[in-house]
Amino acid sequence: MNRNNNFLYNCWYVAAWSHEITNKIFTRTILGEPIVFYRKSNNEIAALLDQCPHRAAPLSTGKIYGDDIQCGYHGFKFNPQGECIWLPGQKSIPKKIKARNYPIIERWKWVWIWLGDPEIADESLIPNFWWNDNKMWSVVEGDYFYFKGNYQLIIDNLLDGSHVSFVHESTLGTDDVANFPTKTTYDDLNVRSERWIIDKPPAPMYKKIGNFKTNVDRWQLIDFVPPSSVVLDTGSSKTGTSKDKGINLVPVNSMTPETINTTHIFWAHNRNFSNQSYKISKLIKDQMTIAWKEDLEIMKLQQNNLISNPNFQFSTAKIDKAPEMARKITKKLIYDEISNNYSTSSIKKKIKQGNLFGVNN
Repeated sequence: MNRNNNFLYNCWYVAAWSHEITNKIFTRTILGEPIVFYRKSNNEIAALLDQCPHRAAPLSTGKIYGDDIQCGYHGFKFNPQGECIWLPGQKSIPKKIKARNYPIIERWKWVWIWLGDPEIADESLIPNFWWNDNKMWSVVEGDYFYFKGNYQLIIDNLLDGSHVSFVHESTLGTDDVANFPTKTTYDDLNVRSERWIIDKPPAPMYKKIGNFKTNVDRWQLIDFVPPSSVVLDTGSSKTGTSKDKGINLVPVNSMTPETINTTHIFWAHNRNFSNQSYKISKLIKDQMTIAWKEDLEIMKLQQNNLISNPNFQFSTAKIDKAPEMARKITKKLIYDEISNNYSTSSIKKKIKQGNLFGVNN
């Protein structure tokens, strides 16, 4: 198997929302590998390399028969484990005719896939994004976005709270955000960017959903979770009141590379207030969809410039501390994995060394 040195393999990536995959053929390319998904009769998900081991035709050109998939070219049939169970013209089936299958776990309303060594796939390494599936919280399931750019540009964007003053003036931004400094903390797995905006006007979206009439204290507590997720603890409270007295929103974002320059985006926006309000859910989804599209547009232009000038080197300022640390962590994890010939999980090693894997709260 060909490996791309820009990606981490022995870890979990989000492949889809759970509702995206049915008993029909569903395809998605992840880390450059075309994969075909479908649900079996017991509702579990099968995932196979979308390449028939016979003559490399896509398995997705075929059909589902019960729990099995049949290639649309020569009719070779494979079970969910990728084993060939029928082929035309002969009864004996060579064992080497086997399609690669992938470990799959459904959790937090997402479908997680492991593209590394299946023998070391560890369910405990799925990030604990419990907000997405908790009765005490209301989840707004964001639309799937396809970004024609590198996944790390999105991580940079989400870890940099200052850009909201300029890119999201109508939704999340106020002039004050960029003027308040950030505090960045990190270890070998986690990066946190923390910003408090004290006694300032609320952001447009927060003003609407929180019905704020006066200034607020606003917070942005942003965590990077490798390989490619960012969780934001955000909200506002009336100036002078504690965080738990305000409105709390937790956007959970996971970016899965399709290729080095294309990315699948999965996002959910969670809250612990007005949980039954359809009006607030719709407002949040509408506003965050606008914000995402604003980000995607500026990042697309950024990516185009980087493609035109591949030798461009970023200049860094204080606001870049968290994005730069996330990039360094990812680079070190990839290097460690390559150095060990992809035989171990770099994330698991760092956890055993006492580093935080997840959100620091």
